Amino acid sequence: MNARLREAIWPTHRVDEALDSLGRHLGWVPDHAPRTQTFAAAEETDRNAWIGSIGERLGLDVEPCQTSVSEVGEALRRCVPALVRVPHVDGYSAGGYLAVVGTSVRGLRALTMRGSVVSVPVDAIADALVRPQVRDDIPVLQRALELTELSGAKVERLARVMAEEQHASDLLELGWLVRPALGQAPARHLRRHGVWGHLAQLLVAHGLGYAGVIGAWWILGQQALGGSIDAGWMWLWGLIVLALVPLRVMQIWAQGQLGVGVGLYLKRRLLLGLLRLDPDEVRERGSGSWLSRVIESESVEQSILGGAITAVTAVIELSMACFVLGAGAGGWPHASITIVWGLLLAAIGYAYAGRLKSWTRERLDLTRELVESLAGQRTRLVQEHPKRWHMREDNLLHAYLGASQSVDDGDLSLVAAGGRAWYAVALLALMPWLADAGIGALAVSVGGILLAGAAFRKLVSAGVSLIGFWVAWGEVRELFGAAARPQTQGLLEARVAAGSQARRADTPPTSLVARNLSFSYPGSRRPVLTGCSLELAEGNRWVMTGASGGGKSTLAKILAGLRRPDAGLLLWRGFDPSAVGEELWRRYVTLVPQFHDNHVMSAPLGFNLFMGGNWPPTHKEWARAQQICADLGLDAVIAKMPGGFQQMLGERGWQLSHGERSRLFVARALIQAPDILILDESFGTLDPATMRRALDALDRHARAVILIAHP
Repeated sequence: MNARLREAIWPTHRVDEALDSLGRHLGWVPDHAPRTQTFAAAEETDRNAWIGSIGERLGLDVEPCQTSVSEVGEALRRCVPALVRVPHVDGYSAGGYLAVVGTSVRGLRALTMRGSVVSVPVDAIADALVRPQVRDDIPVLQRALELTELSGAKVERLARVMAEEQHASDLLELGWLVRPALGQAPARHLRRHGVWGHLAQLLVAHGLGYAGVIGAWWILGQQALGGSIDAGWMWLWGLIVLALVPLRVMQIWAQGQLGVGVGLYLKRRLLLGLLRLDPDEVRERGSGSWLSRVIESESVEQSILGGAITAVTAVIELSMACFVLGAGAGGWPHASITIVWGLLLAAIGYAYAGRLKSWTRERLDLTRELVESLAGQRTRLVQEHPKRWHMREDNLLHAYLGASQSVDDGDLSLVAAGGRAWYAVALLALMPWLADAGIGALAVSVGGILLAGAAFRKLVSAGVSLIGFWVAWGEVRELFGAAARPQTQGLLEARVAAGSQARRADTPPTSLVARNLSFSYPGSRRPVLTGCSLELAEGNRWVMTGASGGGKSTLAKILAGLRRPDAGLLLWRGFDPSAVGEELWRRYVTLVPQFHDNHVMSAPLGFNLFMGGNWPPTHKEWARAQQICADLGLDAVIAKMPGGFQQMLGERGWQLSHGERSRLFVARALIQAPDILILDESFGTLDPATMRRALDALDRHARAVILIAHP
């Protein structure tokens, strides 16, 4: 085995230390942050949750990654920084991990346990990853190849190549990608994407290019007004013009890279914000309201990328124009008119911002009304009088039309002030100096006016974009901030996630304990729950009944960690939610909510089944999922699908009946293998025979069950 590879490997039981050291080396974990504690290694099925919980406490996003045997080398070069799994290495029976911090010419740069960084060849790592996949086939292929006339060394190499080709499509567990958490300060992510470097390149390229344009025109003016053409000056002019080409290319490239980096960060941050919204918060405002905000996020990206870059270049050009005007006939008194004109444009822009804000709200109201109307279209057709079908839409359209006219008037004022009006005012302000100025000075002043006019036009364009960004930001700011909402970080997450420890023989016999739980909805004085207590042990099968609106679903959400009780004690295996952490609590105490709160995604059946597990799943996980589906009676349904587990579901895919969807939701939860499974009216639409079969499936696959049903 490669000596550098051996030196860089972290043992499996110290992978949490490897992640901690990797984050600190990259500057993503503060030095004052407490170091992680080492726990025994988790079982393979729970290791992703285990290392993910450690990453959350360190402020890191840790995502498992896979690759095929044929692409392992390229994947290793692209995955940095990462924790890379190195299985079955000599001297490490359980394998180990590499803390990869970057790439080098020779391979990957890995952090050792001593804190130094060594370069490890990619081929050595790829060989260690692929060898367990092909080692059983190599002897068989060697025996077959020995019948040929090939020599021993060639037989061995060819057998290895043939074995890798046979397993080319097999998936390998590569390890975990490591990134700073999206909820952290934006500056850290922008620096990781190289935004600041690209911004500096853009400013330097634009500044040099603009200075070159001024210099080139100055040379032409001097030669034209001097009455003679000097060959040396013309050669210099030609060199300046040629230099403008690479500067322009550099400017366009830097602007493109800047746009990609900022846009990628914004999209990821807003998506995380959406996922961290409280479900009740989403339900209260309606899907149409949130959809309109998501649509508006596109305006944020376009406005900030176009407006900010254009504004910076416009300020540079306007500064250059001021210097040119200061060197002209009117001197600095004439140049000061640019400041006055800039203040006037700012005042017009402020008025325009108010109009644009009103217009944006009217436009978003139209989107919200459209979505809500589409969702309730069938009800409207049945219940609403035809004469009133379009009254609300007409009122909204009328208000939108008025706001659009107001925005157009403000936009026209800005364009006029930043264009022809500037030239007229600037030339009138030059009148006092016309009599005493020379031809050269007048030419410089006229040139400065033209340059300032171009800069003002660009500034107006940038201002409109930035105002659009300010207005759109007001709509999506909540989504952006939601990404930084703190999640409950359990102090014992890693210990609980380690399946070998969470299910030890000495764990408490009672899995779930609730004592005197109380809960009231915000803004309501009447409690929904008061003094609720229960104890659920492994193997228990409970049925919870009660009147509609009695708090059964609310209690289920509290038990599953989706709501926090106002008072009382809640424990799972002796740990409370704050010790375990929200994510792991919901993994082991799983709720299958009511039909209207559960969804079938527009995706393959397999993806819908494994939403709570690993995707793509292993062969063992596929086999277990197939068995669960068969026990629930879904095997006959899947047999009818042309694509089987790859059949597309959703609005435009295969349509499942109410009962089939309910059993799909139950299968999705069982595949997650929770300790406690809570079913909220999941079997209300099943016939007696199918319900009996589903209950038998719960007996075989669920450890403990709470079934909510109406009497």
